[in-house]
Amino acid sequence: MELLTETQKGIFEREGYLVVNDLLDQEEVTYYSHIYNSFLDNTIDATKYRSDLSGAGDENGTKENITQIMIPSKLLPEVLEKPLHVKTLKMAKELMGEDIELDFDMLINKAPNTNTLTPWH
Repeated sequence: MELLTETQKGIFEREGYLVVNDLLDQEEVTYYSHIYNSFLDNTIDATKYRSDLSGAGDENGTKENITQIMIPSKLLPEVLEKPLHVKTLKMAKELMGEDIELDFDMLINKAPNTNTLTPWH
């Protein structure tokens, strides 16, 4: 069963991007919110994979303006079998071909009230 309609595929082909609404249900969003916050507060120790994407942080080095955690699935491999990774990989294959594979994943969080530009990445 395909996740995307022919209309969505056409939009991607013309525009180079696609907005997909309602990809996850509320239960799934709650799961990912918990996991996401566990990475951000370092309950899941991401120290060696995290940095401040803005390059700034605070003067004490204790607050990241834009937290970037590379390859969170390396620290929590079970997310690779959860709906977000499964569905997005399936959609990527529908859009670009069956030979598409996940190369890496990344978590980015811009803290509330952060007056920091997000650099191109």
